Amino acid sequence: MLTSSIWFLDEIDLYKEVKPYRLDFEPDDENFPQTNVKRVEVPNVSIRDIREHQGQLRFPECGFSVMHIPSDLTTLDFDNQGLVSSQYYPLIEKLVQQFSVPYHRDVEVIALDHKVRKRDSAFPISHGKNYPDPQPVLVAHVDWTPESIEKKLRAVVGDEKTETILSGQYQFCHAWRPLLGPLRDYPLAVCDYSTVDPVADYELCDDVHENHGVDENYMVYHRSSHQWYFIPDQIATEVLLFRQYDSTIGIRSGIPHCAIPNPTSSPNSVPRQSIEVELIVFWKGV
Repeated sequence: MLTSSIWFLDEIDLYKEVKPYRLDFEPDDENFPQTNVKRVEVPNVSIRDIREHQGQLRFPECGFSVMHIPSDLTTLDFDNQGLVSSQYYPLIEKLVQQFSVPYHRDVEVIALDHKVRKRDSAFPISHGKNYPDPQPVLVAHVDWTPESIEKKLRAVVGDEKTETILSGQYQFCHAWRPLLGPLRDYPLAVCDYSTVDPVADYELCDDVHENHGVDENYMVYHRSSHQWYFIPDQIATEVLLFRQYDSTIGIRSGIPHCAIPNPTSSPNSVPRQSIEVELIVFWKGV
């Protein structure tokens, strides 16, 4: 176990009346704030070792689990979109399918998209410009709502397949791992879903884009009852699978997650590089 700080949404009265929002562009009206999101950093949050508790952590309740990939797939050129789609996606799909079969036999898994993050040497200090690559996210959040999932599905698999998926039982999951390990620099922490009250602890937030509308996600309020976990010194063959939506539970069924500063890291630690694959998992005829 270690202790670290985590950023949460500040529980202020404003959000009883107004939805939190962020604009990814500067508004024409200089008097209109680019965001109304107020964050608070909570120090000394206990982060448990997943490996030490694997016997007690079950995916349907906690919302996360650890899988393993062959080592020969860890050396792929992950900057090559074509190679990732043709070689890495099928591996992750098969891995998640095998993981999901015990819950229901006839399962299909589709990798929809992915994101590679490479921590900049200046992070988390902002230098007024966008970093060249996506950076770790230090604020506790849940990425997806049913509406944003449907939007993603229609864009990737088309309307007919989307209707088939949404008419049955499905989950939206992320498969996350470091590209280099063992990882000490800003590891990913996940929160046990059984320790949260989604109605009270999650706040729906708008990400407003200049060119493609609005995406919704959830920000999270701090609660002392939350139990957070991570994989210490996670190696490149260890994949952290975590749920962002489950149709059998309904809205707010994803688990909070974020990157955390690691007090055991040192200036010589390799800057974090990671890949996160977005997956739709659905059961045919259920």
